[in-house]
Amino acid sequence: MIAIRVRSLIWFATGAVLTLTMILVFANAWRVDAAPGDTDTTFVPLATPCRLVDTRPAPDRVGTTTTFGTAETVTLQATGTNGQCVIPADAVGLSLNVTALNATVESFLTLWPGGSRPLVSSLNPAPGQPPVPNAVTVTLSGGGAFDLYNHLGSVDVIVDINGYSTKSSLQELTNRLTDLETAAAVLDASQPFTVASEPVFSVNAPSTATAIRQVTVTAPVAGHVATIASGSMFEGTDSQVVQCGLMDSVTNPPDGVGVFWQSTTGGYESHLSASRVFPLAAGETATYTLVCRNLNGGTSNILSPQVTAIFTPAP
Repeated sequence: MIAIRVRSLIWFATGAVLTLTMILVFANAWRVDAAPGDTDTTFVPLATPCRLVDTRPAPDRVGTTTTFGTAETVTLQATGTNGQCVIPADAVGLSLNVTALNATVESFLTLWPGGSRPLVSSLNPAPGQPPVPNAVTVTLSGGGAFDLYNHLGSVDVIVDINGYSTKSSLQELTNRLTDLETAAAVLDASQPFTVASEPVFSVNAPSTATAIRQVTVTAPVAGHVATIASGSMFEGTDSQVVQCGLMDSVTNPPDGVGVFWQSTTGGYESHLSASRVFPLAAGETATYTLVCRNLNGGTSNILSPQVTAIFTPAP
């Protein structure tokens, strides 16, 4: 095995900590209180507009609604398959072209999401006028429908859908921001893991793993846990070699994972530092352990060992 001075790894570990801290600062900056509001939506235009209703007689009729009479209100279902349209269930509003034809007297039409009818006009048909569409935006009821009212006389109505509004994409973003907020809370709960006093842990021959310090993390969402360990190694024997590693079980660290500490010639104490990143599934709880073993006999001591775990959500 190759003996490496751990002192040379300090800069690497420091860089890793700074990088992860910046990641968490960035993640924590996207707070839920900056998320879209409950009324915000995303508009989805239809590649080809569709006809929801045409009250004219066959062969023009689309749907089952017939010519409107005086003070008549009809509830029109929008979501699902209706007329020539297929609108998803998560639609909360529609962009429409509404056309009035064959009006017998001057009147007005009102479109609204149901409940008490508002005292507003969406379209003003009159006798003898050519078919003229008007752009109308209407919010849908909880069941994906809206009401259409005619005030006076009789009139035919055509309703075409150009697009719909949905909260789905914004809800996904809001959920993601909530996940990041929760993940940041794990950072606060798990860092730092520091001993209050300065106990000394001894690593003796034979060279089997000794658990030095542990930290446990539960992931609110899928992500990664960066573990960082430090401590002071000391003894009175020159060139003593100890292997330490951050593991998810109390086992000897394999080559490529373990960090080797070697006592200095004529010296008694130097710093031990190590870092390792582990994947963690949503809801998974894992315990990470700093383990060490003596490779060439004798006794090595570790003063004030520390283990820190920093969780970051997957992108």
